[in-house]
Amino acid sequence: MMLTASHLAYAYDRRMVLEDLSLTLAAGESVALLGANGSGKSTLLRLLLGIHRPLRGQIQLGAEPLQSLSARERARRLAYVPQDHGAAFPFPVRDVVLMGRIPHQSLLGRASSRDRAVAAGAMERLGILAFADRPYTELSGGQRQLVLIARALAQEAPIMILDEPVTGLDYGNQHRLMAQIQDLAHSGYAILQSTHYPEHALAAASRVILLKDGRVLADGAPGEVLSPEHLHSLYGVKTEFVAVADGRRAILPILTKEPSMNPSLGIFASLTLAEPFQAIIQDFTASRPGVTVQPTYGFCGALMEKMAAGAAADVFAPSSEAMLAKAVAQGLAVSAGAVNYARNQLVLVSPKGQRAPGRLEDLADPAFARIALGEPEAVPPGRYGRMALEKVGLWQILEPRLQKYPDGIQPLKAVLEGRADAAFVFASTASGAAGELHILDITVAVSMHYPAAITRGSVQTDLARTFIGYLQSPPAQEILGQAGFSAPLAVQPSLNPL
Repeated sequence: MMLTASHLAYAYDRRMVLEDLSLTLAAGESVALLGANGSGKSTLLRLLLGIHRPLRGQIQLGAEPLQSLSARERARRLAYVPQDHGAAFPFPVRDVVLMGRIPHQSLLGRASSRDRAVAAGAMERLGILAFADRPYTELSGGQRQLVLIARALAQEAPIMILDEPVTGLDYGNQHRLMAQIQDLAHSGYAILQSTHYPEHALAAASRVILLKDGRVLADGAPGEVLSPEHLHSLYGVKTEFVAVADGRRAILPILTKEPSMNPSLGIFASLTLAEPFQAIIQDFTASRPGVTVQPTYGFCGALMEKMAAGAAADVFAPSSEAMLAKAVAQGLAVSAGAVNYARNQLVLVSPKGQRAPGRLEDLADPAFARIALGEPEAVPPGRYGRMALEKVGLWQILEPRLQKYPDGIQPLKAVLEGRADAAFVFASTASGAAGELHILDITVAVSMHYPAAITRGSVQTDLARTFIGYLQSPPAQEILGQAGFSAPLAVQPSLNPL
């Protein structure tokens, strides 16, 4: 089966994030997608997965338009492997892999003997069958990533999309995982993986797509596309290629410090901000010639670990006041000048075409047998979902039906792919897929503000202060509103850690 994207465009408030982007992915191909932070990779993956609808253009799976397929039909053809950002739920590995069988199960979601055989076969293929009864939380990063790939294999979808699969893995696990991905392509799977490692693409991909400023810079064989000129255009780093004895080539960076008078601002921001921040940063730099902004997106705890380890950042923009309070308490950010610039809303989403809850109490109906949310101890919308259910006395009653995920995005995917009947997510997460969802606002007695602060180690404090001020400007607020955010109720953050 072939995945085809033709002339895709996507925008936030008329600001183009992707423009006239086309690609194909065929059986047996292993395609690496490279681009700097903010180039549009995350937006493209969301479009290909059906989470967002393109402004223009079309995506097809075989001969059928992606948007004409139900979530369950898409999940049978397209599997997704997210980044590994740690784990908050101690499910046995066997159960995590069995989640890949949900698109093939009845509404009751009971695993059949065939489901268990397929899951066991996926684990055996990847060499993790011995871990089947171990808690997922006790595995190493490389082992967890193999579990997520096994879950995708259990889905029996011919196309697999992987989001930076080697991020956070040590050198050995990176290359072992790349070998497994290469083997999957050789056996007929169509593989698309985003990556920050050109050397991995050169060694293991059959094709490379370079993405810059929302457009395809180059698409072709690794040896042709991965040139010093293209890598310098993408990353601003000079490289040279060295031939090794067996005819392969290696990429070596030229480590020279080039003098520059232009200021560069480093931003560490919540993964939920990646798409609106891309448009905001474009506007911010457009009116400031010479200024560059280097965003890094991720889960807030992981970003704080990087800052604690010495990673350079000037602005910290987490997904809650509580996370900023922790950063201030750990000496990673300063409270002076910190502001709330946006607010989120908890919503309950369910797929169109099925019965929708009109109020929170409707979840008690057995029709909502599978309810997804982020792990309450680690994921803000999951925590707020638990608070809402406790308020109406349903938490303990519904807990056996709950599917808990390690982030706030996968519950939405569970609904879109037919693996859940309802999910608690943020309004900003649901906004891109609003056309496929029933959305019910849920009132919770917490602010859900998004703050921003200057980091303790900032070397561009004046520019950081200017950017934080720009987040409050009408153009930035318009972009945030387009992405599902609201204006803050209070500008001053409440710095009370949980």
